[in-house]
Amino acid sequence: MSPAVVALLAVHAALPAPLVEVRDGGHVQLGRGPVTLVFERAVEPAALLGRIRAHDATGADVALRLARPPPVAERTRREQLRLVAVSLSAPPPDGTRVTLEVDAPDGALPLRREYTVATHFALVVAPPPTERAPLALELRLQPTTPLNLARLERALRLSPVPRSLEVRASATGDTVVVSAALAPGRDYRLRLPAGLTDALGNRLAAPLDLRFRTRNLGVSLRTSPGPLVLARGAAALPLEAVNVAAVRAELHAFDSPARFATALALGERPTCAALGADAELEASVGAAIGGRLDRAMSRSLELPPEGAAEEGAGAGDATPAAPRALCVELFARGRGSEAQAAEQLTAALVQVSDLGVSAQAFPERLLVWTEHLADGRPLDGVRVSLVGFDGAELAAAVSGSDGIALLPTPAPGRAAFLVARRGADQTIALLPPARRAAEGRDAPGM
Repeated sequence: MSPAVVALLAVHAALPAPLVEVRDGGHVQLGRGPVTLVFERAVEPAALLGRIRAHDATGADVALRLARPPPVAERTRREQLRLVAVSLSAPPPDGTRVTLEVDAPDGALPLRREYTVATHFALVVAPPPTERAPLALELRLQPTTPLNLARLERALRLSPVPRSLEVRASATGDTVVVSAALAPGRDYRLRLPAGLTDALGNRLAAPLDLRFRTRNLGVSLRTSPGPLVLARGAAALPLEAVNVAAVRAELHAFDSPARFATALALGERPTCAALGADAELEASVGAAIGGRLDRAMSRSLELPPEGAAEEGAGAGDATPAAPRALCVELFARGRGSEAQAAEQLTAALVQVSDLGVSAQAFPERLLVWTEHLADGRPLDGVRVSLVGFDGAELAAAVSGSDGIALLPTPAPGRAAFLVARRGADQTIALLPPARRAAEGRDAPGM
């Protein structure tokens, strides 16, 4: 390019160029960052010193700095030459009202924009994490100046890596909400560096560094779902525990098969009293659970044989385990941050027997299978009774070599249950719902 052309371009750039746009993000505050002015054609920032000025509410001049903004990849050189970045050389105190003026060529009215100085960028955490933070963490960050949400999201670090993390603006737009799904019982650290800048170009006054530990899982103690039949020789109640230090079991008996069947029909209840068991304590047993916090632990609680709780009865005096229908009331002593002073309580219905019973209901018949619990082999000679909830026997049959017994279905509206007996063994079972046999066939033997 010849010297003459260069000189001509310089003169052209020095001529007043109309202002076409002010890029301030729509903010009414002015920080340490620039306001970008867009002119109609290329301009030299140094040539605009007389056209661009600022003053405070008293009319005192406020010093400005004019510069070319840094180039970005998506901006052409021609576009770059039309831009001027205007910033405060020495920002006055926060809250100062500043008026920015840009003269217009050809005698037009100058541009006037009013701003409030805001240079102190800090984040207030509300609420701050407690000593034990919830697993569904939700922190609210309240900035003192307008925030660039995308910039904050890129800068935020939460370690260890959470199960999920979301950064969003609140409904009012003046607060940032940080939501995270955290693991129980772990130490976490949330950080935002001092180099983070807000939407006004202010740097964070002090880094945000939060350290906290999450809560443990709640105390939980469960047995296998549904009524349990435990073998007489090894009556051990299966347990699944979370954050349980120790468990205590109190055994309450039922005085009749009908009362036990009624309890089965009631479903889950928290206490044996709610299930109608005998109020008198038959036996009790305790065991430590322990294990790692916040991990499910599987344990077996051996139930004492009948008579083991009688006064003066030692291990050698206890009679062999008899078939029993029991309500086992479980008391769990918790551990971890969510352990309560009171013990957690649950109840389970248990039968101690070597006799397994299952049934299939058909429109006219009940098909009952009987088996030995230890090895699953069919049992013959099992007397299976259909009993009403008033205790009256409605029908009875004896199983054959295949372990099968057939009984009539109870009359419509007549509630009943099954009692299977063979020698010293006894098992009680509820009736399954009736169904039609597949392909039009009814139960065997009909």
